[in-house]
Amino acid sequence: MVEVAEPRRPARIARGGWLDVLRFVAGALIILYHFREAAPTPLGELHPVFDRGFLLTNFFIIDSGYILARIYGDGFAARSLNIPDYIRQRVLRVVPSHLVVIGVLAAMVAVAAAVGIRPSNPQWFDWAQLPAQAALLQAYGVPGGQGWNAPTWTLSALLGC
Repeated sequence: MVEVAEPRRPARIARGGWLDVLRFVAGALIILYHFREAAPTPLGELHPVFDRGFLLTNFFIIDSGYILARIYGDGFAARSLNIPDYIRQRVLRVVPSHLVVIGVLAAMVAVAAAVGIRPSNPQWFDWAQLPAQAALLQAYGVPGGQGWNAPTWTLSALLGC
């Protein structure tokens, strides 16, 4: 009788491991990318890689998807985790901190305007676009993804994925 071996499952990953370190580094470089033109010397002049922020975003999303699949995949496979519970967990992890950041940013812009300080790029702070930003709808074609905290379109996309 031939014994068939069970396929080996990869070891369970823990939060705070090397994959999270890679996400942190990619996230920090994405932030640097968004400030590349505001640097004393435009970063694209130092090296052309600084003009290719989309590669960092792609890596961040791929790494995040891999981490989520490794963390939640067994629960979905065993049917011990249902989709509504998963969505609730993801929303509760992402949305509160996002709302704090967008709220602080809106307050800073409002206070600055009240004392007569205009942003250097006022088109990025159109109050009509703030609701889409706050609701994380900008990745779905809802106007509002180009201003305020524009990098949060990745959070919007990740919640949908």
